[in-house]
Amino acid sequence: MTTTQIQDAQPTVLVVDDDEYSQDLARLTLGKLGFTRIQVAQDGKDGLRALDALAQAPDFLICDIFMPNKDGIEFMAELAKRSYRGVSC
Repeated sequence: MTTTQIQDAQPTVLVVDDDEYSQDLARLTLGKLGFTRIQVAQDGKDGLRALDALAQAPDFLICDIFMPNKDGIEFMAELAKRSYRGVSC
């Protein structure tokens, strides 16, 4: 198995949270659990941009509810409008 294949096999996580402390805590906790591919978005709008920019949907999505600009409920509603299904198996 090549390094690229190993990296591709690593699960990805998108954390959508406006609070810097919560972002750092999520990175630290996920890192201790072995996750190395962690992306952070500042709010729902930024989360949608991040999803659009990713080549593949993240394996896990962690989302805060109370955020400015587009909160977690609005973010999830937008995912539903897009028929977002996450990772294809």
